[in-house]
Amino acid sequence: NAEYMGKLFSSMSSTTSRALVHRPEAWDGPQGVSLDGVKKAIPAHCFEKSGARSLMWLARDLLVWGISLAIFKPLIVALLAESESPWALAALGVATIVHSVIAGTAMWAVFVCGHDAGHGSFSTSWLLNGVSGLVAHSALLVPFYPWALTHRRHHLKHNHVNDDYSFPWWVDSSKHHSVFVQPAFRALSPFIGWFLYLNGFNDGNHYVPLGYQRMWANTPWQEAAKGVLSTVCCVAAAVGIWSVICSGSLALFVLLYGAPWVLFSCWLVTVTYLQHHHETSRVYNDDTWRFVDSAFETVDRTYGLGLDAFTHHITDCHVVHHLCFTDIPHYHLEDASAALKSYLAAQNKMHLYRSVPTPDFFLRVFRYLFSFGFWATLVVKPNDPLLAEKKTE
Repeated sequence: NAEYMGKLFSSMSSTTSRALVHRPEAWDGPQGVSLDGVKKAIPAHCFEKSGARSLMWLARDLLVWGISLAIFKPLIVALLAESESPWALAALGVATIVHSVIAGTAMWAVFVCGHDAGHGSFSTSWLLNGVSGLVAHSALLVPFYPWALTHRRHHLKHNHVNDDYSFPWWVDSSKHHSVFVQPAFRALSPFIGWFLYLNGFNDGNHYVPLGYQRMWANTPWQEAAKGVLSTVCCVAAAVGIWSVICSGSLALFVLLYGAPWVLFSCWLVTVTYLQHHHETSRVYNDDTWRFVDSAFETVDRTYGLGLDAFTHHITDCHVVHHLCFTDIPHYHLEDASAALKSYLAAQNKMHLYRSVPTPDFFLRVFRYLFSFGFWATLVVKPNDPLLAEKKTE
């Protein structure tokens, strides 16, 4: 409503200045949560991986995408033929938007199934995981194995100021190029962030293994070979989409595939950014980083309208996923998350867990990117010289 929108945009100017001033914070020690304790508290069935069940969910998502294409392709073709008419042009725009919302959301769900494959939680078979991941992600023009490589590194060192992957962490403005720090650039991230990331921003180029880049430096040649295979699969998928689905038409490629792909990439940036960023985001260095404690810097967000269930609970069950990222398939995340919360309550540790209703997710991602960007507070030991610098300022 008007009151909410007013508060939303009026808060941007005040939070922007506050977000740029991040002083180090003194570490208060380990939080006392045991990963073994968490895993023992989670029911055994949550760790059971079923290739058949995972394939069923992947098939559902591909089916929804396919149904949208089957419905809207003939409509869009017909409207393109009449595009000289203003009414036909307006109808074409509406049809493209509706198709993009349906297909783009289904594409995001397909990605989540491939996400399980990348973690090894899709099934107990490495071959089925690999083939399923290649199929799911190649259809989205995402190089599966390079993505799996960087994403695993993200999970292994989540919220480490230097070693985390995916989103950059900014704790000192002097170390970052001014273009990327600018709020206007950050606010465009939902539209261009995923494309930039795949093509080299932050971690390295996911399509071409370049040995001097972060993700490929000191990486075994086998990973580079799998990267080349992934790119070949993406090219094959692009050719198939262009020739079979879009009939070799640039206009159809843009409207039937390109527009939904942008919506899919918006979903990806929105969900992953809001999972890992909030008003008081904190990161750790070598002295203060702990795997379990850093996992609780992630946020479970409920989007509502059935979106959490349709997108396999990657939104509202992300904390437990970070704690057990190779072990629990998406269809067990609800039960695992409930067990985690019960365990934390019994240990008097619920203050560590963040769960935020976020029905305004599409607006909030722009607000947070504009206001907070990738800034975070660096947590250091009490005797760290950075704290002394803080006191003298």
